[in-house]
Amino acid sequence: QSQSKCTEEGLFEWAALNGAMIDKISIGEFLFEAEAMTADSWLKRLMIRRGMRAAKRIRAGEMVLSVPLNLTFSIDAANRSDIGDVVRELDLDKYLAMGLLILHERLKGHRSFYYPYICKIPESFDTTIFWSNDRLHAATGENYSNLYLQTLRI
Repeated sequence: QSQSKCTEEGLFEWAALNGAMIDKISIGEFLFEAEAMTADSWLKRLMIRRGMRAAKRIRAGEMVLSVPLNLTFSIDAANRSDIGDVVRELDLDKYLAMGLLILHERLKGHRSFYYPYICKIPESFDTTIFWSNDRLHAATGENYSNLYLQTLRI
C-alpha cells in the first residue's frame, strides 16, 4: 500500500524505492512548437504535451531509464493480482486484462500499490496515433494512416 502523494516527486520516489532507475529524466507538461506543411503554407501550432525530458547530462550509449517488471502492467501482473481469477476465467487477451487491472487498481485509490503511477495518468489525452487519416492529412498534408497501421502491427 502506498501513502505517496499524487505528485511527480511521489511517483519518482515510489519508482526508485521499487527498483527503477529514473534520476536522469523529468516528466511533466512541456510546450512544443510543431510545424507541418500544408498545401498553402507552413502551419505553426503551439502545443502543450505531457512527456519526458533529460534532467541530467546523458552520454551516448548511457542508460536513460530502467523500470523493473514489478512496476509494469502486463498479463502476468493481471494474473497475479486479486482479479487474476476473473482474467483467467474470461480468458481475456493481454490488452483487456491490463486495462481491467488498471481500472481495478484505479478504483482502489490510495490502497493500490500502483497509486503513485495511476494517479498521474491524465483523465484524457490526445495523440496522433488515434487521429483519423483525414485529421492527420489536414495537419500535415501527408497520408500517415498506413504508416501508423504498420507501426501497430510490429
